[in-house]
Amino acid sequence: MGHNIIRQYKSNELYYFSDAEKELIIKEYLSYPTTKQAIWEKYTGRKKENGLIVKWMRRLGYDVNGCQRRVISFAERLSMSKRSIHSLEGGDAQIKELEVRIKQLEQQLKEAEQKLLLFLR
Repeated sequence: MGHNIIRQYKSNELYYFSDAEKELIIKEYLSYPTTKQAIWEKYTGRKKENGLIVKWMRRLGYDVNGCQRRVISFAERLSMSKRSIHSLEGGDAQIKELEVRIKQLEQQLKEAEQKLLLFLR
């Protein structure tokens, strides 16, 4: 997209989008397989969208009834995140390193818990 309207708002700051900016956000929502919340967070930095995109769609003449709600399951999100990890150069080696590190940390945690139990007796 040629227009850059991505902004970060403070939690108590009000936000305003012109009709042209709203159109761009709506078109991005309709053309990409993502949720309204993801689009909203991209443009505002906030997680809650509170139905504003659908409200804008109605006001700007879009057929809201024809839009199907995009629900991305946990498995799909996990699959997408794994794909992005694998797309990194050297992703397999990095994943194996992280798995080894996780096992080391789990072992350290187990040992620390055992020491704590012995100390408390």
